Amino acid sequence: MPTSENSTKKPIQDTLKHFSASSILCYKECPKSFYYKYVLGLKLPDTKIHLAFGSAFHAGIESLLKTNNIKSALTTFDDEFTADKVNKEEREKVAEMNPLGHKMLIAFESKVSELDFSYGIKHGKSEIWLPQTILEDPFSKEKLPLKTVGIIDRMTDSGSIIELKTSKGEWNPDDVKFKLQTQLYSWMYYQNSKGRHPEKVVYVIVTKHKEPRVQIIEANCTKDDYSKLFAEIKAIFAKIENNIFDKPEGFHNNWCDCQKFEEALSTN
Repeated sequence: MPTSENSTKKPIQDTLKHFSASSILCYKECPKSFYYKYVLGLKLPDTKIHLAFGSAFHAGIESLLKTNNIKSALTTFDDEFTADKVNKEEREKVAEMNPLGHKMLIAFESKVSELDFSYGIKHGKSEIWLPQTILEDPFSKEKLPLKTVGIIDRMTDSGSIIELKTSKGEWNPDDVKFKLQTQLYSWMYYQNSKGRHPEKVVYVIVTKHKEPRVQIIEANCTKDDYSKLFAEIKAIFAKIENNIFDKPEGFHNNWCDCQKFEEALSTN
């Protein structure tokens, strides 16, 4: 079936129930992957170890922030990062990756006092779902046709959004403000708070190095940022409604999920 037939235009509500930063980013990176994942609803066989590692790391941080006890945090990590939560072929890697998780938590613990002084990280709640929101352009008041959803790693009592990330390398601080997740979460907070911006939007990145490093980056947004994002999302919705799901022109990474989807379909 062709994936770029304008004559088969249908309302965005017939394709998506809501949208998120990850779904919009997926379309921006590769409309074809978006088509397989969000339109056809296909799933790929995936590795579980990195997801399990990240989940255990977040659980360790939550324990640390509650107890102020690094031993408790390390125990929580060990309890969460277990062989039964990964694929059979990945189980040997659990023991190999365990020391790295400990080092990363210890590195994070060294920054907790600074993070609490600057942002109040100890005082708040983790894994907070933002209210599903019909976003609107802050100037024209035009509304998007779908609700957006998002979950914040930690929301402090003072109104700061803190996102905790693990990464193979350090991030470019200049790029963080323009991350779609930054702008979307800030916009959702702004609208649900009746025009009040988050106190701060903060990324805490812990690197997966032999000697982990912790990066702290602030990224605050304005109404102009929300308005530009509104226009961008509106344009993407128009393409989806017109069934435009072509692969990006020019160079396209062979590790893109669209290739994996096509390989899986060809073997069925």
